[in-house]
Amino acid sequence: MVFVDGHVETVKLENLWQIYWHQQYRPPATRPR
Repeated sequence: MVFVDGHVETVKLENLWQIYWHQQYRPPATRPR
């Protein structure tokens, strides 16, 4: 995953839901199916 500030991270699919995609984004309690 490449972030706006230019850094790169390897993010497992399971952890994508924990990334804050925008200011009002709140991660769901459980991963959507």
